[in-house]
Amino acid sequence: MIPDPSTQTPETLRQVSVLLQAGRHADAAAMLRRALDIAPDDHAVISAVAQLAALARTWLTLGQTEQALAVLAPVAESEHASGALLMLYGHSLMALGRRHEAEVAFRRWVGKEPKSRDAVLTLAAVLADGNQSREAEAAVRTAIALHGETPEATFVLGRSLLQQLRFDEAETAFRKVVRARPGHQTAQANLMEIVWMRSGDAREASRAIDRALRAQPQLLGLRITKARLLLSARLPREALAEIDAGLATSARDPALLRAAAAIALELDGSRALVYAQRLLEVVPSDYGGRVALGNASLATGRAREALEVAESLHRANPTDGQ
Repeated sequence: MIPDPSTQTPETLRQVSVLLQAGRHADAAAMLRRALDIAPDDHAVISAVAQLAALARTWLTLGQTEQALAVLAPVAESEHASGALLMLYGHSLMALGRRHEAEVAFRRWVGKEPKSRDAVLTLAAVLADGNQSREAEAAVRTAIALHGETPEATFVLGRSLLQQLRFDEAETAFRKVVRARPGHQTAQANLMEIVWMRSGDAREASRAIDRALRAQPQLLGLRITKARLLLSARLPREALAEIDAGLATSARDPALLRAAAAIALELDGSRALVYAQRLLEVVPSDYGGRVALGNASLATGRAREALEVAESLHRANPTDGQ
């Protein structure tokens, strides 16, 4: 008589626990996959999968994406994988630039939870950024019909409309988003881009950002977004002034210092050098700061210092042309 495979589940889960404790996470995940295929409704199996997902989520939070993917992949490939597991699996793949595989995972998530707003919007966002904007628009409009219009849904709608070059409709969507969420940096950038293309007027294009900064000057990312526009408009002095306005209240912000060093290089090598030095005081190992220091040293005639920085950068990353 052939034994019922489901009776082997407790022993399989015991082995999963042993493997996890031994640090053999991928082996544990593969064994858990077998348990899930055999007994998908077993509460102990479901609990073990949830624990594995929690571990993967922690690794994702810590930026250990490949480690998270290694434990998620075996279990996520089971037809019994939950929506929550497929969500984590898809995000892991996206973080590693594997967009097409992530799309497949998110489609499976939607298949598991067709009325989940998060599932539909996540898939729509991937489609919108992957030149599948019509399908993305249809998906997000379905989500809006089911769950109402939220800033998150409206933003994805705006992205899908922008991909279709439907600029007026996209502008309307992004204006709704920034009214509800003034600090939504990507929506602000998209809105600014559309207005800039339509008007060619940097002041008009940055009007929504300026309004947000007057109300919430701590939104430092918006200053960087506006500075990029000003650089596109060939207004580097105004761009640097925008960054300096942020540094006046947040003198040690690495992103602002990094932007200031890059912009100042177009105007004054000595100022760029000061910004780069300030950045490295805050984040001594910052790769971008070391690049900025080398460029500023070269621009100010400090050839020896520039060469030392270049050699250091080459040793750290021989394939980087910077």
